[in-house]
This record gives sequence, C-alpha cells and structure tokens, in this order.
Amino acid sequence: MPIADYPKLNCLKAGADMTTLENIVAQVQALYYPPPRNGTLKLCIAAHPELDLYFVMTDVLTVHDGIDCVYDAELRLSLSMIDYILANAATFDPRDTPYVKAIRASGEMSLVHHFTQLLKRPTPEVRAIHEGLARRTYAVCSKVDEADDVDPDVVLSAMADSRPLVLRGALKSPLIALGEEAFVERYRDLILRQNGAIGKPETVGDIAAKIRDASVDRVYLNGVEVPSVLAPLVRFPMFEESAYSIGLMWWGKKTSNGVITKLHRDFQISFLAQIWGEKKLQLFSPDQSDELYAAPAFNMYQLCGIDPGAPDFLRYPRFNTARPLEVIIGPGDILMIPTGWFHCVWALTDVFSVNRFMEEATLKDLCVDSAVALYR
Repeated sequence: MPIADYPKLNCLKAGADMTTLENIVAQVQALYYPPPRNGTLKLCIAAHPELDLYFVMTDVLTVHDGIDCVYDAELRLSLSMIDYILANAATFDPRDTPYVKAIRASGEMSLVHHFTQLLKRPTPEVRAIHEGLARRTYAVCSKVDEADDVDPDVVLSAMADSRPLVLRGALKSPLIALGEEAFVERYRDLILRQNGAIGKPETVGDIAAKIRDASVDRVYLNGVEVPSVLAPLVRFPMFEESAYSIGLMWWGKKTSNGVITKLHRDFQISFLAQIWGEKKLQLFSPDQSDELYAAPAFNMYQLCGIDPGAPDFLRYPRFNTARPLEVIIGPGDILMIPTGWFHCVWALTDVFSVNRFMEEATLKDLCVDSAVALYR
C-alpha cells in the first residue's frame, strides 16, 4: 500500500512533507529480503511522532501506521537524517560519522541492522566489480595457502589469482609484545568510538571493562578506525602505506555462542592482521553466492542470510552444498582475503585485530610494476 493510502498519514499530508517517508518505504521495499528472525521495527520520526511507521518484517514486508502496536525494535531518525541516508546510500554505514551520533536504536538489534542494510545501494564501480566476480571462474581449493616469507610478488600472485593467503608472523607490531593488559594501562583514556546506543564516547578503558565483565558474553569493537596515535604501531609490510586504506580495529572477547563477524564479502582486497589471540575464519569463493544467500541490498560490503555458526538448513537448504575453507590465525599473522570472497569469524580467545583494504585499481597498478599477470 502506498503511503498516501494510509488513512492517518493521508490526513496529515497537507501539513507535512510526505516525500521523505515515501522514499524510505520505497527504498526498503525495492530490495526487501526476510530477516534472520521475524519481527516488527518501529521507525520513530524525531519531533514528528504522528509520522511514526511500523515495518513488519517476515517473509514479506508490511508497512503500516498503527498506533500502540507491539514492536520488537525501535529506530529513531529525523526527517533530515533519512534524506541524508538515502542520498548517501552508497556509503551509508551506521557505525560512521555522522550517523552514529544521529541514530538511536533499542530492542532487537538484529532487526535494526537488517533494516539499515535494506537502505544501502552500490556505486556503479562496486556494481561493476560485483558483476565481474560473477563472470569469473575460481579454482577449487581444499585449504588456504600459507607463506612464511613476506614476498610481495607471492602476495600479488595470490591476489591476482583470487587465492586467499596466510602470511605467518608477517606483522612486526610492538603491540604484540606489549600485550592487552599493558595496552589498556597505557592507553586507558584514548577515545575509540562514539557509542550510538548510549550517545557517549567509549575509551580503551571502557571496552576493556566490558571484556573483563564475566556477565557479558558478547563484546566486540567492530571496524573502528585506528586512532592516529596507534597507527604507526600497526604498519603493514609488503607494499607502500599509500597502497592500503586506513586501519580498522576489531577488539573483543572470546564468544561461546557463534560468530563475531557475520558472513559477508567486501568489494576490495582485505588484509586482516592478528595482534592478540586467535581467530577462526571460514572463507567461501565468490561463485558460491547462491549457496550463501547473499543479500540483494548492499553497498561497500554484502551480507548473507545464512549463519555458518548456527546454520538453519530448513530455511537455507542450499548451504548444504557450500564449500568452506577454514583457517586459524594468531599473533603476527596476516590473512589476505581476495576481493569478493565471503568470510565469517569466530573468536577462539579474546582477540585484537587490525584490517586494511586495497582497491582493485591499486592491485592492477602493482601488478604492472612487478610484471605479475593479472587475472590469469
């Protein structure tokens, strides 16, 4: 039902600009796919409670404007922020500024995450990479290749051939020897992120306290930009600094109930460096998108419906034929994940990692300089 057909909102149309609400409903409907768990999300319009909407997300999407409806999650946005998100759907990530300061959410967060994912759209460049991945063929591998030497040509060949590669002990970071306890003591007051749920900044000390709290099972600082004071301590080898993106931090505690990073793929090459602890990863080649139920709505990365940590084969039967590669990385190891490879992560212990991306265009330039054949 179009928004204009909702009785309550239609009455208000003369006094309120309905275009923003019509646009967000259209965006969610266009590429809708079911959430892992059914539920209802209430979209609260800041300063305009009369415009609140309810998104009932099951196998199909239903949107209505009922009053006093039961809902499982609440997302609060202003009309101007909705317009901003839709105008920037290609880069929208709720973890980034300015979104983290303007978005308030509560309740069943999996529904909130699913809803925000439905708002994303790829750039033409990302769509071209996505289509190229679908056309390419991939060698069937039984394990992830490993190397003990940091040889740039070996790494370039693996990237060009779309083969994951582990470089054992490649990262020589002083943070590895420093250890978590001394790190927390030295950088306790360093601000790491703005917590959108509580509307306050969180420091190294705050995150460490959550990790040490035995009553909290799941704590994970996921994809936060490495502060400038720490960046020189986690410089990656092999290539010039300019070849990599900024570093992102991943810090959290051992989990007893599944993955800490959901199954997804990036449209860039990813280098994941382990500082402390051990992580287990499952990787799937790009030609397995159907078996993994890759989401139709995405921008810089693409999530999947299936959870390899607790697979629901009745709901996702094609996952039975998926072919995962499994690898464990520890302190000093760097895992290179080629563009478009799906992956998910388990924390076998308390963990701290840094990842950096490399654009496909950068890979092409590096291959030309080294005479490594690209996409051979």
